[in-house]
Amino acid sequence: MGQHTAMAKMQDWSVWPHTDRNVYNIEFDWDITRKWHLDGLVQHVRRTLVRQINGDSSELNNVYGPIVSGTTGGAIPAETVEVALANEGILWGYGINLRDTLQGTGKTL
Repeated sequence: MGQHTAMAKMQDWSVWPHTDRNVYNIEFDWDITRKWHLDGLVQHVRRTLVRQINGDSSELNNVYGPIVSGTTGGAIPAETVEVALANEGILWGYGINLRDTLQGTGKTL
């Protein structure tokens, strides 16, 4: 690896308090050789507020009503279906890039 060494760094650890979620990012850069460069990201998103819908969403009721009615053979009419749910969750994401850098030209493939 010569003069290039692996180095993980924590960057952009962000909390956005004025939204309904917290977003955390950890990024890393690694010069594998003079030619090859690897960078990546791990992201964690956490919803901070529980969102509840108690049958008052016409969009959800209109989508799931026919599905419920169809699967029950019409025993439950589509227009009587009211969808209730609570939304709370965590999302993980990641990304990795491997680049062939052309030293001295300023170009990246």
